[in-house]
This record gives sequence, C-alpha cells and structure tokens, in this order.
Amino acid sequence: MAAFANTFGLSFPILLEAGATYQQYVQAPSASPFPLDYVIDQSGQIAYFNTEYDPENMVGVIDQLLGNAPLLVVDPASLDFGAVGVGYTEHLLLEIGNAGNGELRIAGITAGEGPFAANLEELVVPPGAARSLRISFTPHEVGPATGNLVLESNDPGQSLVQISLFGVGVEISSAGDRETTIPAVQLNCWPNPFNPLVTIEYRLTTGGAVRLQVFDLRGRRLRTLLDANKPMGRHRVRFDGTDDAGRRLPTGEYFAVLQTPQGTVKQKMVLVR
Repeated sequence: MAAFANTFGLSFPILLEAGATYQQYVQAPSASPFPLDYVIDQSGQIAYFNTEYDPENMVGVIDQLLGNAPLLVVDPASLDFGAVGVGYTEHLLLEIGNAGNGELRIAGITAGEGPFAANLEELVVPPGAARSLRISFTPHEVGPATGNLVLESNDPGQSLVQISLFGVGVEISSAGDRETTIPAVQLNCWPNPFNPLVTIEYRLTTGGAVRLQVFDLRGRRLRTLLDANKPMGRHRVRFDGTDDAGRRLPTGEYFAVLQTPQGTVKQKMVLVR
C-alpha cells in the first residue's frame, strides 16, 4: 500500500499500524474493524469511509466532490399560519429550490399526524429550479399548535431538513369573532414559480368590493384580474402571465395585489418562461 501511495502521490492515511487503526475505527461486535469503503477527494484526503456498504451515500459524496450534487434551499424557514377558526383550513406555500447542479429528489415529505398536512409526499426539482409545496393547517381545538415538516432528500449536505410549523385554533361563534380573531384578508398563490398559469386564492372574512391586480417590481400595473363585489369566503382567480393587452409577460418577479375595504395584501409571484 505504501508503494501504491508513493507511486500515485497520494497523501491520505495508509492503514499500516493495525493496533492503532483498530482503536481508531473499532466498531460494534461482529462488525469489521476496518473501513470497507473509501472516497478520496482531489487533494488526496479521505472524504468518506464506512464499514457498511452504503452506495447511496457514497454516490452523494462523489457527486458533491464533482460538483454534481443537488443543494436544497427552503423558503421560508418556518411557517406561521396565525389564527384559524376551528374546523377551517388555511394554506401557505413553501418554496423548495435546488441551487446545486444535480437533480434534487425529495423522497419523503411528512408533517406528522397533527393539524398540519402537505399536499405532496415526494418531489423532484431539477438544477436551478424551484417547486412549491402547499401546507395546510386545520385546527381541531382551540389553542396554539406546533409541528414540524420533515423533508428527506438526496442532498448530501442536509439529507434531513425540518421546517417549524405554527398556528392557533380559535373559536368562531359570530361574524364579529371572525373579524377580530382571523386576519380580514388572506392571499396565496400556487404554483410559485409558475409557467404559464398560477392560481391566486384569497379569503375574505366579510364581503365587499374587491380589486385584484398584477404589478411589476417598479410598481407599474400590468393586469386587472378582478374588480367586483365578492361575498365572504374563499375565492380563486387564474392568471396566465399576460398583461391587459394580452401580451406575454417575460420571466421575472411580479406582485399580486388584493385591495378590499378591510385592507390591502400582496403576494410575490415568479414567472419562469
């Protein structure tokens, strides 16, 4: 082994001292005392070793060294649903991005058995792309609720990611309670990023005049999607990525802005052509 290392100019540790090596790598009874699998990086150092055959982890380390690994990016880092009436359901969007050069595979998406749930159980995200998860909160009792959304992925640097979930269940017995315990206006968009269609969902705790418009980052109005009276409740509008003249908007960031007598809210949308 020493001759081999000298021939190829390797600098990683060679296991010549059996006693010292055993003490360093000693495993549980019946397991091999010596690592069976090695991955050596470009500088000749050990990047991975394991006494058990684990090809998935080995490939992940190799891809990372070659620059072919996925990189999981989650936005936001936690979700707070605020106050939601018992028996009602509120949705928030979680963006799952891949900032790496390899395909990101999320094989497990779980939110436990509490009041939180995800609309998907697995997800594939190409390099440089992003996908949206819709997370729901349906409180079954009055009081605060917490949970964790767990993502199991092939990102070698963070194979297990947890996103904290928060919400408060409130009792709704009248329209007055509804107005004071739940935000008067709520707005969500999915999928986000989108191409070519996005669903814009909004919820009103009281009816009234509603105007839904799309603006660019410079504040220019590009499209009026809705200008009418709407009743209390949940409503949806589809946006096809065009302006009022029917022209296709370019790739970029836009805002959906909802104006109601109870207040104005906005949601950023990303169009990817």
